Amino acid sequence: MIVVERATRAVSVLSEPQVETMLPDLHMPGPHGYNLLRFLQKGNLSGPSTFLVSGFFNNDSISSLIDLRVCGIIAKQFEPDRLTGEL
Repeated sequence: MIVVERATRAVSVLSEPQVETMLPDLHMPGPHGYNLLRFLQKGNLSGPSTFLVSGFFNNDSISSLIDLRVCGIIAKQFEPDRLTGEL
């Protein structure tokens, strides 16, 4: 597991081949998780499987996240078993 606190750091970590799954928070510090996903899509970077975590979702954000190749959405607060099940 590699933990990063900012989307800008995530970009450099995602170039490492051992990263298979990414769990960004939609509202992480600095550029949000949404910006990270848009950056990856604009750069045509394949990136790892992505499950977005957040406590702030609505129908508009969910449809745009699907367009950004999000595999799953995990709403906060969640039990650890839910995360294991999604992965």
